[in-house]
Amino acid sequence: RVRQMQKSTVDIAFDVLENVAETPPLTPPGRILSPALEAEIRSHLPAWCRYREWHLSYSPAVHGTSLRTFYRLQAADAASGDGDGANLVVIRDAAGGVFGGFVTEGWRVCVKGYYGSPDSFVFSRKPGEAPRFYHAVGQDEEVLLWGDQ
Repeated sequence: RVRQMQKSTVDIAFDVLENVAETPPLTPPGRILSPALEAEIRSHLPAWCRYREWHLSYSPAVHGTSLRTFYRLQAADAASGDGDGANLVVIRDAAGGVFGGFVTEGWRVCVKGYYGSPDSFVFSRKPGEAPRFYHAVGQDEEVLLWGDQ
């Protein structure tokens, strides 16, 4: 039952370059971003990674619904040396909203609770509304919180 709830309420995917319809129910599993939202997110990325090709690192439809698997795949990407770890998490909720975050290093459990850089940001878009972006303001060096709060 928990697995069914997880699959129906959250979908995490990095494969965001596919041309998909804007309406969430019509999009295939694992395909979340419309071309317009992808372009908007790209415009907020730092210049050094704005035009890089994106690839799928984790999707529940492909890899199962396990946060442990997500972190393991993040660590494998970092160890492969195929990049600098910068990546984007994109999530579609059950109401069709899309939200996520960009970090300049792979997602990981952090003992201190926070990590990130001034280039990190989070975003959200409710159905029928323009996306909202929230960038680090530079007051702290550590900008992302990991924990059970």
